[in-house]
Amino acid sequence: ETDQALARTKKAALNTEEVAIATNIKLNEQGEQLKRINGDLDELEGVINQARKQLGQLARDAAGDRCIQALCGLITLALVAVVILAVLGKDGGNLNVPDEIRSQ
Repeated sequence: ETDQALARTKKAALNTEEVAIATNIKLNEQGEQLKRINGDLDELEGVINQARKQLGQLARDAAGDRCIQALCGLITLALVAVVILAVLGKDGGNLNVPDEIRSQ
């Protein structure tokens, strides 16, 4: 009976060792996977930072474009106002406008 108990204990110890080895292998695989994931996250963080910088530059460029658009709009409005004043004869005769347009 003692021999059978000893054999069962040895068998349980061997099973435990096999489970421990399999667990250790799995943990090592998962550790390597975590290292790869960490590397990917670092790379992704770099890409996100670069995208933020480019987005900021794009926003600054767009703001500059808006200023130019606004300036062009104001110049256009000023020209339209001058033409309207000249056509209506309210320019005081100071603008160089053909007589055919003034007489309308």
